[in-house]
Amino acid sequence: MKKLLTMMFMGLVLFSCSKDDSPSTNNTTTTPLATTPTAKAENDASNTGVYKGVFVGSTGILSISIKNGDDKVTATLKVDGKTFVFTAAGEVIKGQAIDALKFMCPEGHSFKLTVSADGSAYSISEILVAGHPNAVIDLFKEKSNVLIKCYEGTYASKTDANNKGTFNLVIADNKFRGLARATGDDDTSYIYGQVNNGTVTGSASGNASISGKIDGDNISGTWVNSDQTENGTWSGKRSL
Repeated sequence: MKKLLTMMFMGLVLFSCSKDDSPSTNNTTTTPLATTPTAKAENDASNTGVYKGVFVGSTGILSISIKNGDDKVTATLKVDGKTFVFTAAGEVIKGQAIDALKFMCPEGHSFKLTVSADGSAYSISEILVAGHPNAVIDLFKEKSNVLIKCYEGTYASKTDANNKGTFNLVIADNKFRGLARATGDDDTSYIYGQVNNGTVTGSASGNASISGKIDGDNISGTWVNSDQTENGTWSGKRSL
């Protein structure tokens, strides 16, 4: 009996260790994607609130919260799977224009945000992220009734194997903007268009037309340049 109890105890110890210490193939944790806006209604017509966008110079997403229900002015940038948290180096007054407010993080990265007093115009400038030269960010202001969705993806040419790269989109209700950059290149193409019942149509820097479909958290489609000499595909997945 003593021997049996000892064997049972050892078995329990081994079981406990294997359960706690062995890595799980399903333990990848991700933050659930928002299904409703986090922007507060009182910020819809103000410089304060929530701004979301996409990053190229590799690939990433940016979320900015400016006194959205609290007094905090912060930003979170996710680039190539790494997360950086920024704080503002200045004061923000609701209802007053923000002029090149600098955001900085402990890792030394920074960017500047400019917003009109009513939040209808906004832009990012002077983006400095080590290892990502000539980075570009495009974004939308989220409203209390309009959820901003960001998609990260890629594009490829069917006629030129060397023409492929990053293709990121940010969607606000019935319109979208985005950024595309060829692998190894520093030039960025700006994408604009409309969304209608899950169908997207638009253009890239005026020299290519794009079209596609939204399917849940996935988005994909085709593109063709203006003189019809080159075409290809693009696809992405929602990450914010």
